[in-house]
Amino acid sequence: HDAGKLLVVGSANGETTLIELADSLAMIQPGEKAYMSQVLERESKREKLREAVTREKRLKKKTGDRPTTGESGGQKDAEDDNDMVRKDGVEEAEEQFWKKIQAGLGFNLS
Repeated sequence: HDAGKLLVVGSANGETTLIELADSLAMIQPGEKAYMSQVLERESKREKLREAVTREKRLKKKTGDRPTTGESGGQKDAEDDNDMVRKDGVEEAEEQFWKKIQAGLGFNLS
């Protein structure tokens, strides 16, 4: 619910765990809605593009056309796209993490 700070997590073997979130995780931060909206929009566009490429490759395969030089298999391209998405997300998250750490610390570690 809106004011809730409790989270229930389930596992594949049927275990459930109830977790109480810290206020900083339960409360919406400034700019969080806009940022998440941008992330979801970007990922939606990426997914649509990937579906279009897959559809085009299936159509080429169905009509008997051979892929042009540089095109590998559809599965390999999809795997490469997945790797790129994961790498982009991890790099972006890491960059944001360090920016927040540097901005929030306010003391010297040496």
